[in-house]
Amino acid sequence: MVYQEYLEKYYDERDQHLLESIVSKDLSTKIHDVMDTLPEKQAKVFKLNKIEDLSYREIAEKLGVSPNTVRNQIAIATKIIRLKVNKLLTILF
Repeated sequence: MVYQEYLEKYYDERDQHLLESIVSKDLSTKIHDVMDTLPEKQAKVFKLNKIEDLSYREIAEKLGVSPNTVRNQIAIATKIIRLKVNKLLTILF
């Protein structure tokens, strides 16, 4: 909360939009960096779902695995990404 109060006091709205853009870009970069550290198949499944917006069934058919495998891989990848990104956010704020 202290960080937000500081921003409100010392930055005008244009500065706030610039800061939000920078943080958003940094966060996006970090997420992609973390995705690159995932095991190859897990990263592929995650990207197909989150970036290419394919359903679990579509991914399963495309990769020749079960929808449960897809669901499990996405759950694990999401957990890893969330943990690593939360660490970054804690450091930033």
